[in-house]
Amino acid sequence: TKKDWQEVKEDDSCVTDFFRLEKEDLLTQSKNEILSLVASLDRGLAASTNEAERVDELARKLELEGATVDFISSESRERLRGNWRLIYTSGFTTGSLGGTRPGPLAAFTPLALGQVFQKIDAQNLDNVVELSSYLLQGRDGFGATLARIPGANWQNTAPKDKAPSLRASLRHTYKVKEPNKVTITFESTTVKPIGAIGGFLSLNELPQIDIPRLPDFLQPPAPMRSATFKVTYLDNVFRVTRGDRGELRIYTKNLVEPSPDAS
Repeated sequence: TKKDWQEVKEDDSCVTDFFRLEKEDLLTQSKNEILSLVASLDRGLAASTNEAERVDELARKLELEGATVDFISSESRERLRGNWRLIYTSGFTTGSLGGTRPGPLAAFTPLALGQVFQKIDAQNLDNVVELSSYLLQGRDGFGATLARIPGANWQNTAPKDKAPSLRASLRHTYKVKEPNKVTITFESTTVKPIGAIGGFLSLNELPQIDIPRLPDFLQPPAPMRSATFKVTYLDNVFRVTRGDRGELRIYTKNLVEPSPDAS
C-alpha cells in the first residue's frame, strides 16, 4: 500500500543517514589522528623516519575512506579554492629546506621556515613561504641556530618578538584535469618584508617587490616551468595531495587570509 511504501522510504532514509554519519565520524577520527601526529613535527622538518611512515599510513587510510575527488564536479573545483596552510610535507623529512631537492641542512643555516601556504582562486595558485633568520632575533639569535644542530646542548633564550621576515609569493597559473590532477605553471615571484626590527620598527607597511621576469623569448618552455600533483582527499577544510615525485602534502584551510602578523 501507499502507507507501507512511505514507511519503507522513511526506513531507507534513516539507514542512509546512519551510514553517512558513521562515515563522517570515521573521517573526523582519521583527520584528528593526522593532526595530532603532525602537530609536533614542524611540517615534517622534525619527523623521524618512523613518524614519516606513520603519517603516510594515516594519509592513505584517509584517502581510502574519503570520497573520490573528481574535478568534473563544480563542487570539488570550488572546494579547491581558498587559503590553505601547509601542515606537513614528506619533502621536509630529509631535514633539508629543499625537501627532496638538494639543499642545505636546515640545522646548519641561519634561516627559519615560517608560514607555508597556498592561495588558490579561479585562475592562479600562489605558493607563499615566509623566511626569517635566527641571527635577527636578538643577541641570542645565533644560539637559536646552534640549538638546531643535532646533539648540541645549547639553550635558546632568544626573544619571542616577531623577527623581520620575507614573505615570498610564487605565482602559478593552474589547470585541473580529470579526474583529480592539477598542473601548475610558474609565472612570477614577489617578495614582501614583514615583521619588525627591534620589536618596534614595523616592516608590514613596506611595499612588495616584484622580481623582474625574463623576457618571453628567454623564458623556459611551459613544460619546464610546470609540475603536476593529484588531490587524493578534499573536503571543505582538509586536503591531501601527492606530487609527481610521490611527495605527500597535507593542508588545512584558513577561513581568512593570513595576515603579516600571523605566526
